[in-house]
Amino acid sequence: MNSIIDLIFYSDYFRTTDNSSLGDEYKSAVDRVCEAEKQLLTRLPECAEFFEEYQDAQIAVTSLAQRYEFAKGMRVGAQLILELTKPLL
Repeated sequence: MNSIIDLIFYSDYFRTTDNSSLGDEYKSAVDRVCEAEKQLLTRLPECAEFFEEYQDAQIAVTSLAQRYEFAKGMRVGAQLILELTKPLL
């Protein structure tokens, strides 16, 4: 972590997701994923270790994508602020 954007992203002070702000649609989607995982592991218990590896890889990809999008949003916001400081014509 060498940029201020990374420091803000990884800080608990500036959370990108707050459980209280997640909508019902998101919570419903998470419930569906959990139910599908439960059914998968019930039907194919021999795949549990492989599925865990898959989940770990998916989490890594998602985390990197979230960090990238956060950084991009911060940069766009900063550019917007700079644009607003220019004098009117």
